[in-house]
Amino acid sequence: MKKHSHLCLAVLLCSILSAAAVVHAAADGGMLLAQRSKAQPAGQRIMPAVTPEPTVQVLMLNPNMLSPGQTSSGTVMLSGAAGAAGTTVSLTSSSLDAAIPSSVTVPSGETSASFMVTVQKNAQGSVTISAQNATGAGMTKQVTLVITSDVR
Repeated sequence: MKKHSHLCLAVLLCSILSAAAVVHAAADGGMLLAQRSKAQPAGQRIMPAVTPEPTVQVLMLNPNMLSPGQTSSGTVMLSGAAGAAGTTVSLTSSSLDAAIPSSVTVPSGETSASFMVTVQKNAQGSVTISAQNATGAGMTKQVTLVITSDVR
């Protein structure tokens, strides 16, 4: 019977220490490891895994050849779904001949967003449209818009 009471006392003590460690970890903003091993002492905190921000993978225009005064639909596609706050993508144009918004936001859980490109009247030549995560993460993607008077 003595072994049984030592075992009960040990289980009770472990339960109390585990509960105290959970409270301590919660108050400290971390997470307590649910399973412990010899390499993970009791009460050790771990931080949640950081999910990398999705980056711009594709930038496209449809159509990509326009006459002055016409519009095109641009689309940015990310490497994965946008996080809870969405992902803001900065947009730039190599010329004032193509008017675009300064940024577009991919909504939370989505992988793409669209924006409009308007070619100014009297515009000519070609314009490079660029897109990159507003945070600077990832590579800049570019697409060329050709402005011609022959498109109807």
